[in-house]
Amino acid sequence: GCGNSKLGEEMAQHGWRGPLIQVDVVARVLDIMSERCSAWVEEGVMDFVQDDATQLSAFDNEQVNAIVDKGLVDALFCADEYKQVKGVVQSAQRVLKPGGMFVLFSLSQPEFLMPHIIPKGEPQEEWKDIQVRQLDHILMYGLEKNDGSMTKPKQGLTRHSMQRKKHKSKKR
Repeated sequence: GCGNSKLGEEMAQHGWRGPLIQVDVVARVLDIMSERCSAWVEEGVMDFVQDDATQLSAFDNEQVNAIVDKGLVDALFCADEYKQVKGVVQSAQRVLKPGGMFVLFSLSQPEFLMPHIIPKGEPQEEWKDIQVRQLDHILMYGLEKNDGSMTKPKQGLTRHSMQRKKHKSKKR
């Protein structure tokens, strides 16, 4: 969940509009965050929803343009909670609009994490494109939901052939 992260606030400060909907399972965390971000909430830029990321029951199918996870999948994966990792990924796929993006940040290498995001032997038609990029100190996984324009995923989307692209950051 969003926890007490400042990611949503930083996104709003940099011009993201939406609303940015932050989700967490803990009501008290959401109360604190709603108070801290009250100006963004009042402007309609941000909202908070109590929900379980493995279900996302507060959201209808194909309702969301993008989902950003900055640590939940990684925490679940590192705790060997593979069923919950799969639940988060399946819930994200369900609520994303066709062509929507699920972006997650992880310290886990693709050869270890990808089998739990897209288990071997399971259908992969739900994702049109998957990319893994190395940022300065973390990996960014980008999964684009199939928009119906293709019936099978692009060649090379299996867990054994993930491309790792080096992101060149600008030093200031």
